[in-house]
Amino acid sequence: MDGNPITYFQARTNLIGSNSSPNGGSAGWTITPVFMYPTATIHYVEENAYRQLNGLDKEAAIPERSGGADYSSTAPGTTLDLTDLKTSIQLGDKIGTSKSGLKPLFSTTDKSQTNLFIDLNTHQEVKGEARPTYEDVINQSEQPVGYAYIGDDIDKGANNVISPIVWPDGHITYDKHYYILERQMPSPIKIHKTDDQDQGLKDVTFDLYRINGETETPVASGLTTNENGDLYASQAESVTQSDLSKVTTSESYDPQTGYIVQDDLAYLTPGTYRLKETTVPEGYKMTHFDFTVKAVQDMVADTSTPVPVQSFTFKNKSTYPVEYSFVSADNKKELPDEVKTLLPKDDELYVKGDIVNAHEPETKSFKAKDGVWNFKAYDANSKQVNDENLKDGKIQFVGTWTFSPYAIALNQIPTIDAKDQVLTVNDSFDPMQGVSAHDEEEGDLTEKVEVIENNVPTDENKKTTKEGSYTVTYRVSDSQGASSIKTITVVVNPVMEELNHIPYITAEDQVLTIGDPLNLFYHVSAMDDEDGDLTGSVKLVKSTVPVDENGNTIKVGAYTVIYSVSDSQGASSTKTVSVVVNPKMESINQIPIIHAKDKIVSVGDVFDVMQDVTAEDVEDGDVTGNLRVLENNVPMDDNGKMTKAGLFTITYQVTDSKGASSTKTITVTVNENTNNQPSNPEDGKNPSNDKGNSSTQRTERNSAKETKSSKGTKTSTGTYAAVFSGLASVSLAMLCGFVIVRKRQR
Repeated sequence: MDGNPITYFQARTNLIGSNSSPNGGSAGWTITPVFMYPTATIHYVEENAYRQLNGLDKEAAIPERSGGADYSSTAPGTTLDLTDLKTSIQLGDKIGTSKSGLKPLFSTTDKSQTNLFIDLNTHQEVKGEARPTYEDVINQSEQPVGYAYIGDDIDKGANNVISPIVWPDGHITYDKHYYILERQMPSPIKIHKTDDQDQGLKDVTFDLYRINGETETPVASGLTTNENGDLYASQAESVTQSDLSKVTTSESYDPQTGYIVQDDLAYLTPGTYRLKETTVPEGYKMTHFDFTVKAVQDMVADTSTPVPVQSFTFKNKSTYPVEYSFVSADNKKELPDEVKTLLPKDDELYVKGDIVNAHEPETKSFKAKDGVWNFKAYDANSKQVNDENLKDGKIQFVGTWTFSPYAIALNQIPTIDAKDQVLTVNDSFDPMQGVSAHDEEEGDLTEKVEVIENNVPTDENKKTTKEGSYTVTYRVSDSQGASSIKTITVVVNPVMEELNHIPYITAEDQVLTIGDPLNLFYHVSAMDDEDGDLTGSVKLVKSTVPVDENGNTIKVGAYTVIYSVSDSQGASSTKTVSVVVNPKMESINQIPIIHAKDKIVSVGDVFDVMQDVTAEDVEDGDVTGNLRVLENNVPMDDNGKMTKAGLFTITYQVTDSKGASSTKTITVTVNENTNNQPSNPEDGKNPSNDKGNSSTQRTERNSAKETKSSKGTKTSTGTYAAVFSGLASVSLAMLCGFVIVRKRQR
């Protein structure tokens, strides 16, 4: 058997239906003609992907698929892992058992040849459409929309026929594959630069970058606007795809860079870009601008429609400086020159809408010969740049200084710094650990601190031996005899046995667009400190998200999904997440994000539902002020203290200026307080004193109480407290009246 695949093929097929000879000879064999129906498929693929797959650089020529070999080549029999840009063309024909029966891939110009296939159901020959010519296949009107023909690997020599392929191991295949290489057309663009009065801004220079995630790739530099504020002078509104194809295939166009300027019009491949200003006219703030270039195929539906020129306009805002001045609070007392030199400097330039925070002077106190000058405050802590606040084209801050004449100094009483402690039986206790003392005149007096009373029970190793509440009293005196006393409380708790921990569920809020599929268990997991992973035990308690029979969201709104899980000892917990279904919009407004974490507190702790809860929005910035409590089932009394142990939830909602909203639900774990004291006393102060805006706390507590009342789960203890308080007041008044009458009688 020689290496000619047709000869080999003919020999193999001639055996079908023949009488075999015992000695392997051919005498007496019946030759049965055999016809095969191989096919050739023409694929349209992206040029760069083809080059990368085949190891070809951007300058390399595209070789024939078979490498110029004759029809014995098996190379076209392999399908490349490439995506078709449009429906491929399939050619087929009947071939006989001789080489003369082979047909070329393409029809002649008169298209007299037609495709021949075999119907696999009836096994009958089917005559298809007329074969296209080679010119038809690579004609621009036949190309995928948004692409231009670059080359192909179709065999044009010895292997340009539809024929079977015989592989080295002897098996035969009948299909061949060839590839038409298409290059993505760059889109025509115009860029216009204006000031805040919408007038063209000239002599602004830019560098152009392509953006891919966090990566910036340089595209062009030194771009400068003309007198009309245009980067490119062309006023064309569209470009024919024929002209666009010429730009795409021109030698001056580099598809790797994806940028070219022809006839005062720029062309860019689709993607996200950034213009970074390198110089701007005086009085304007240098900035950068991002924009997205659409693909041709996203703007037109066919190859005959002209491609619109995408126009981008970017605006520069006028800038304004900040000026500081000082005045004396006493009009009769002039500020000394030394104070005037303390004016802060701010070299930053601001635009309208910016919030300018006043810079305080580095030195806020100055000792003069006759007294001390102290900085009090500015006329405002911050100002927004607007017409109302601009004075002579500047944002002005006026700082006031107060004067205090010298007085006879009095000896100050020293102070002791010692904090309450919470220990456990068998903990080490040193009454002097962490204790210090300071005197205004003499400085550090820690070494003079003495313990005048210590009733904390300890053994010879200074370890606590008995649970209870005890006191330690310290005293310190300065050199002039002034002294002070400080008493702290030391709580010694019993050694507690480890309790079974409650399992916890991790689940994320979801933000979907109407029509998106709802995956209720997407990123839902559960863990338990004792049992480990309990994800498989998570159960869906409730879902309010409306979906169709395919599980796709069908209605815009904010909804909740509740999960539960239990561990092997019966401890359980729930988790509520929010699912926001947004409408399909063309706007790129981002949904605000709520930052809030699950909390662990104890019964008796004061709890502020808004503590550490913030919100931000990509467009609006800090939107914490828009937060509201959507649902709060944490049990608290009138003073905001926890009244009941368990797992509870708080749901927050925030809405940005464009109406986009999101919710966040956190879990509040309220533990039993075995110490009968707040969890974090911090210097013996009520934690609520450090919360800042008490009105905000009361508002949130009232909101929490209203939520509980609306559920009807608990009668408020405040009612009984109010009745008792009233009766006590009446009794006290009667008693006082009785005493007064008795005194008058005497």
